[in-house]
Formats: sequence, structure tokens, C-alpha cells
Amino acid sequence: MTDVFQIGLPEPIQYRKKYRYPISDTIVMNYHQWRIIPDYACFTGRSIFCADTLVGNSFITKIQSLHRMRKSEVNGIDEICNEAGKIILLNQKVLYAFKRLLNIWRFKNLRTMNENDPITLSTPKNPVTIITSKFRFIYEAESIALDIHKRLLHHDGQIPYPLAPRNLLTNEFMTLQQMISVIKQCRSFGYTYWTLEAFTKSSYCIEDFVRVQRNPLRYNAIIKIINNPLDPDGIDTITDFIETQFDHHNIPYPTSVYTWALRTIPNDSTIVEWKSLCKKWFSCLIYDTITPNIQHKTEPLCKDWRSIRDKMMEMKKSIVRPSQP
Repeated sequence: MTDVFQIGLPEPIQYRKKYRYPISDTIVMNYHQWRIIPDYACFTGRSIFCADTLVGNSFITKIQSLHRMRKSEVNGIDEICNEAGKIILLNQKVLYAFKRLLNIWRFKNLRTMNENDPITLSTPKNPVTIITSKFRFIYEAESIALDIHKRLLHHDGQIPYPLAPRNLLTNEFMTLQQMISVIKQCRSFGYTYWTLEAFTKSSYCIEDFVRVQRNPLRYNAIIKIINNPLDPDGIDTITDFIETQFDHHNIPYPTSVYTWALRTIPNDSTIVEWKSLCKKWFSCLIYDTITPNIQHKTEPLCKDWRSIRDKMMEMKKSIVRPSQP
């Protein structure tokens, strides 16, 4: 039955909404205890009050606030600031001492996740340790250094696309502290690469590493795709280069011949020569920003394209066809 007016029935009950008082816009700041040394280890009460009321909850912010207070023209402020500065320094020393004890305790109680290196599958001879909040991971120095090197040289075709160092077992990115520690440990065992050194100079920042090392990273990417006969980007790169040389010498370019040769006979002397000239061409273009004069070397190769065609025809003829019934 709906709540409507009817003769002989009382009016429906009206519910009054409770009034909600507006919440104040004032932000309540929770006080965080920063000083851990007791009052009796400090100086006067005014210096304790000064140290506790300085803006910030860290050593740096406290010191910065103290420097700003020194500039105020108040009688006797220098003496108070000096005592407050001593309290801050003493408190920081105590914090560091407790932190060292905590780290020692945590290190002894960490759980070791692996005994063998996941790459060599044997006990590391040059162990490199990665520490997390609960676990300890142990790797061979050569294995993890090589993994970081390959990730920093990662690319997508001709475009450099470096990846940050990772924990081999969890595949998680390393933290800044872990990267610093791992690269330092690898270097102590004599395992390092130019990528690791350049990454260290870039303050372990991938963006800065790419910006500074863009040319060698791109050249390395081109070399890798050219040397891989199964990489379609490498085949396209070489065929484009060969085609430009055929056009320069006004010789019709046999696309199918060189595409077949790059995939089937990548170690042929003529193909190897083409790859070498292609690498030289990209080296001059990337590092010196000039186009090298290699036409005198590519002209005989272009004119000798029929030898590659003949090899293709001979190989096709040598394929044994199934006998017809």
C-alpha cells in the first residue's frame, strides 16, 4: 500500500533527515616523534624545544630549518641554535647506530632463496648477493653482469630500448640500492662491461643512459640484427642498403635473389661482403653523420648479381622432388 492520503487514516509518518554539520577545512597534523635521545642527554629545555619544533621529520629538513632560524635577528638565538644543532647531530648518530644493528640482525635472519645460480645451475664461485626485505638471492657474478649487459643493449629493431636490471629469479626490477650493490660486487670480481660503466655514470637512470649513449646503442642494435640471418629487421635493413647501391649504379635490383640469399646462404662470401659494407655505411652515418664513399666497392658486387642467381637456381634444382607414381 502506498503512502497516500485517505479519509479516516492518519497521515503517513514523516521522517526528518538528520542535520549534518559541515566538516571544518582545518587539516589536523599528526605529530611524529623524531628525537629518540632522552631529555637528560640534551642541553637546556629551550634547546630541546627548539630542536623538537623545527620544521621537518628528517635530518636534512631539520638542519635546513635551523639555518633559516639562525638568520632571524633575535637576542640569544645563536646559542640556542648551536645547542639545538648538537642535539640534532647526536640524535642522527644514535639513529645510524640503531640502523646498523637492525641491518645486522635482518641480514642474519634473511632466508636464502637459492643455493645454485639459475644460469650455470651450480654453486656460485664468485657470489653476488641481492638483499630484499625478507630474502637473500645469490648469483654468479658473470651471469648477472652479462644479464644486465644484455638488458641494457635491448632493442626493438634499429631502435634502442634498454631494460632496467632485474632479479633473475623473481624477474622484478632492482631497486637503486640493489643496482649499486650488484654492479659494485660484479666489478670487484672483475666482471664489467661498457654498458654497466656507462649506466653507473648516468646515475643508474635509463633515460639518461639512452640520451648519452644513443649512438653506440643504435649501432649495436643494427649490428645485432644484421648478424642474425633469421631477423626480418636485419634482412630488411640489408636489402634496403643493397637496393640503394643498385639504384646508384643504375642496375635493376633483383629483389627475390638477394632476399633468398640473405635467408639461405648468409655465410656466402658475396653476402658477407655486403654485410660488411652495410655496417661501415651505418657506422659513418651514426658516428660521423656523413655518407661514406663506398660506390667503388659496391659496383662490382652489383654487376656480379648473376652469380647469386645461379647459386639460387642450382640449389633449387638439387632439391630432390618426390617421384611421381
